[in-house]
Amino acid sequence: MACYKIKALPIQRLQIKFFKSAAAFSSQPAPVVQEPLSHFRTTENNPTLHTKDHIGKFYTIPQDLRNKLFHSGGIPKEWDVQMKSFNETSLLIRQPAIEIMSVINKIDFSDPAIRFILCILLKKNSY
Repeated sequence: MACYKIKALPIQRLQIKFFKSAAAFSSQPAPVVQEPLSHFRTTENNPTLHTKDHIGKFYTIPQDLRNKLFHSGGIPKEWDVQMKSFNETSLLIRQPAIEIMSVINKIDFSDPAIRFILCILLKKNSY
């Protein structure tokens, strides 16, 4: 078993050594590390190309498209206030939307028209 001798320095002397060594680095700018929000946001700008890999991420709608889609309403007032507060419009990509898009992409338009029944269950005050 190796035995190491530890030289005990007074705390005040250790603090002076630390501040002197830290002062040598203060003239250099600290590297700026900005972590991208790739964990929360999708990088895919085309919503028709969203896949199962994008589920649970936010898709940000461009401002000009938002103005075209929601010009005459169509969204709850609370959402509109939040979109104006955050200065962006983002939607969460969910599994049902991906499933519907995959079914629509597989439609053979030479067959008779296919009818879809969408059941949207909302609890009161859930939006």
